[in-house]
Amino acid sequence: DTGEIYLLGSVHVLPSGVNWRTPQISAALSRSDVFVFEVPEDEVSLAQLNAMIQAKGFLPAGESLRAKLHAAFLADYDAAVKASGLAPAAVERERPWLAGLQLMFAQIAKLNFSAKDGVDSVLMADAAKDHKQMRYLETITEQFALLAPDNPVLELQEFESGLKDLADIASGIDPMVKAWSDGNQAALDKLINGDLDEFPQARKELLDDRNKKWVPKL
Repeated sequence: DTGEIYLLGSVHVLPSGVNWRTPQISAALSRSDVFVFEVPEDEVSLAQLNAMIQAKGFLPAGESLRAKLHAAFLADYDAAVKASGLAPAAVERERPWLAGLQLMFAQIAKLNFSAKDGVDSVLMADAAKDHKQMRYLETITEQFALLAPDNPVLELQEFESGLKDLADIASGIDPMVKAWSDGNQAALDKLINGDLDEFPQARKELLDDRNKKWVPKL
């Protein structure tokens, strides 16, 4: 069988009012019978995610996140916590992967960006409304394994690699949305993935290996 595949790189969080539906995108959406997303966002999947967060999101008693960081990253960590507006105690008991998400989403909310305005959420709602078939590249369990790897060294690397960005989300997210809106792939890759160049194992797990798994499905 032959068919057409349209690839739309999305931004998971956006401010309201961003008009990303170009004529080309609208035409591709109208011609598509099957919509494929990273992971499902239905109630069952979200409940599964919340259960995994409770089971694997927190450090053992007596351990603290700040004490786990290498000295070179302490200032960035403190700056990220301050910029988030969260009390240090709110993240101190969390594992690095969960603290990273908390710090990021706290800043994003302050900038009036939200997941409900992100491309994925909007298109999922459209697909459901139009009774389009939906498929997914990863399961919640598979993506959770990337967010919360069993390897503590890799988990800490992923967290520390993003701390500079977490210290000032605003300076990174606006250029990212502009690069995405302009279709500037080179700038987008540098903004999103540039820090991973110093952490080859994290880059392999988060980008290279995932891309290889997605290609046969596509």
